[in-house]
Amino acid sequence: MIVLVAAGLPLLMVPAALALRRVSAAAAALATLVALVVAGALAASQAQAAPLVILGRSIGLTPLTGGAFAFSCALLAMVVLHTVAVPVDHTAYALMLVAMALFGGTLAIRNPAIGGMLLEIGAIVATLLMVLRRGDLAMEGMRSLVVVGLLLPLILMASGVLGTRTSIVVGESPPSGLLALAGMLVVALGLVPFHVWLMPVYRRGPGLSIVMLTVVMGIVVLAFAASALGWPELPQRIGVFSTVLLVAGLASAILGGLGALGQRTFGRVLAFGALADMGEVLVGLGLGGPTDMAAALLHAVYRGLGVTAAAIALDVFRERLGGDDEHHLRGALRKAPLTVLGMSLAAFSLSGLPLMAGFGTRLLIYTSLAQENPTWAVLAVVASVGPLWAFGRAMRAAFAPLRYQGEEREPRISGGLVLFVGLLLLMWGVFPQAVPFAPIEWLSAHLGGM
Repeated sequence: MIVLVAAGLPLLMVPAALALRRVSAAAAALATLVALVVAGALAASQAQAAPLVILGRSIGLTPLTGGAFAFSCALLAMVVLHTVAVPVDHTAYALMLVAMALFGGTLAIRNPAIGGMLLEIGAIVATLLMVLRRGDLAMEGMRSLVVVGLLLPLILMASGVLGTRTSIVVGESPPSGLLALAGMLVVALGLVPFHVWLMPVYRRGPGLSIVMLTVVMGIVVLAFAASALGWPELPQRIGVFSTVLLVAGLASAILGGLGALGQRTFGRVLAFGALADMGEVLVGLGLGGPTDMAAALLHAVYRGLGVTAAAIALDVFRERLGGDDEHHLRGALRKAPLTVLGMSLAAFSLSGLPLMAGFGTRLLIYTSLAQENPTWAVLAVVASVGPLWAFGRAMRAAFAPLRYQGEEREPRISGGLVLFVGLLLLMWGVFPQAVPFAPIEWLSAHLGGM
């Protein structure tokens, strides 16, 4: 029953969202309520229920996929609630609900081929959010659709591997299937060399597009692969698959870290910082140890919270301060105190600063990487300074005493959401035992490392 609510309720509410499209506040309230109901229903049903069988297909959510979808819905609820103060296109809420339903179906249907096709359609719908109210983003939207179109053949090639977990465990899977599976992750998550399709989303897209395409879709893809491969219950190195993840993750962490140094707008810094942070996730998954995989999946949660808070802050800077460059951010603390303070904490977590939530998971991944190859670990640690430096430059402008001349101030709803997420990341960094869904083995290793 829960799985029907999770995947069906958003789809049933699409006509209502379209009917209310001229009343932005009502449509936003409806979309927020749907996302919260789905997240709450999944969170309340933590025990794994027996899967349903419909037309010969098994349908059900495991604790991992159910938790991932509940977390994604909670993030969407926050960013949609923020749009009450910073409006988006009238049809954005209906598209968001359709994408939610498709992503829920991706995780619920335990057939890799059908689930993968729903993932492809959901990615296309989510990409449409990018061009709403921004006709000048049509070219970037078309490029994104072309890249997203690459997912379907990769999913179909990998579906045979995903459907035979036993052959993966004993090492009998064909290399082509494993390469297709690894390629699907690299493309969908926007890692090097396919990172270019997500960069315009950060630079010019609205916060709802940023969260849907770079956070929610990423979590769904990771949960889809983790469920099919048995992560983290069956941690292991899977030949060429793990090698591709490790190389792509390292390249993304290094390129994202170094690339952030030369950026002068908050959106561009966020783009490279988020790329580097996702690279850390793939490094942990590529290493293949039980602690590494648990830390990588938890790091994806921390990244999702940090990017969501930063995306809401980015909307506030662009809509209320006139831009996100250093000129418009100068003195922003007086105009948007809640947003600036929350954004600073989220940026610290994305950069892996000690005492923040993102530090502990990075520490475990770096430690395992150093045992694998010390040179790679040193390069990754050095590159991680880039986002911290670039975010620090933006915060220095925001905390500067010079006041930006303008009358607009931050929406209290948006500022409160950003500050709440920032404080949550700080609390989880200082008190990691307060993380409700951290695996016991990861928590013990984390506390021991600290």
